[in-house]
Amino acid sequence: MSDLLTLGETHRGTRANVAAYDDSKRFRLHTHLFDREPSEFIKPYLDRAGFGVVAKINFRSVDSKLVVAMLERWRPETHTFHLPTGECTIMLEDVSMLFGLRIDGRAVVGETKGPNYACLDALCIEPFDGPDRVKGSVKLTWIHDELDELEKIPQPTEEQNILHAKLYILSMIAVLFPDKSHNVLHSSWFKFVKDLNECGKYSWGSACLCYLYRELCKACHVDVKSVAGCSLLLAVWAYYRIPRLAPRSEIAPSYPYAVRFAQRDMEYFVSPNTYLDGYRFILDHMVVGDFLWRPYAKYPRCVQREARAWSATTYIICFHMVEMHHADRVRLQFGFTQDIPQPPRCLEDHHAITKKDVRDAAYTVLNIHENNE
Repeated sequence: MSDLLTLGETHRGTRANVAAYDDSKRFRLHTHLFDREPSEFIKPYLDRAGFGVVAKINFRSVDSKLVVAMLERWRPETHTFHLPTGECTIMLEDVSMLFGLRIDGRAVVGETKGPNYACLDALCIEPFDGPDRVKGSVKLTWIHDELDELEKIPQPTEEQNILHAKLYILSMIAVLFPDKSHNVLHSSWFKFVKDLNECGKYSWGSACLCYLYRELCKACHVDVKSVAGCSLLLAVWAYYRIPRLAPRSEIAPSYPYAVRFAQRDMEYFVSPNTYLDGYRFILDHMVVGDFLWRPYAKYPRCVQREARAWSATTYIICFHMVEMHHADRVRLQFGFTQDIPQPPRCLEDHHAITKKDVRDAAYTVLNIHENNE
């Protein structure tokens, strides 16, 4: 296995780098908090667009120390965590069960240079004030202010409900795909909510996982001091797979499983492992039984149709990002016997492609080989 690991001494998880890490310096999670209950008026529209289940989750803060401890065990070469109990990772199954996002369907791809009229074209409204626009992006405060106004309407029209649902989905996209641009949403996302029926045909779950994979791969370098991507997905995955890490909860596990550990009163759900060394100790001293290979008790019918894709070793995509879903390395997570997996594919050529490269070029142009497979 060691010959597959190429990152070397620049990985933050080496013994020397772990010993040198200064816990007093804050490791930053680039996240957006969102705990707004959807109005009863817009729930049918959210279901149609594929965001009805994930809207039940309150996206609250995550312990950055837990994220650092997991990053020290993340291997970008294989997209897996290396633990004493074996290789494991966040899979499409986890995204489906934890968040209720669709993992089959169309790839979330396209040009990243959104037109100036993208907001108006998708919503039929746009910010009037200059401060609400930031270099091809719209401030989330403007979206939230519009949501506040729509929620005050006692008997909204269908047109108002559709606008309300679109703005709510854009807020959800911001928490599922947080970047380092600080409280703004890029205009390239607006096209996906123009038609709510079409929005529901996209594989939002695989895009979210791809985005998180890419951010974990970047943040496992020792000199990186922050991470983007959906850190709540990482945290609740760790809570279910490694119960010793989980905060106490009086809520019974049920679909979507992230709800159990994503409540508004987060001060109640305080892990006893408040120090980074506490997380490290648990992860370093795991024994058989400490990791749950099959943590989900019940699979609802609505996700069973996607189960075939869960164990696929395949590409997952989000705009310019292409990552490998290495299901063959973690077959125990699907109840299968683990055999010898194929060597992981090197994706350095894809990692060299940046958001700037796809401003005027579609995914199908930049990734012809994968698109034809």
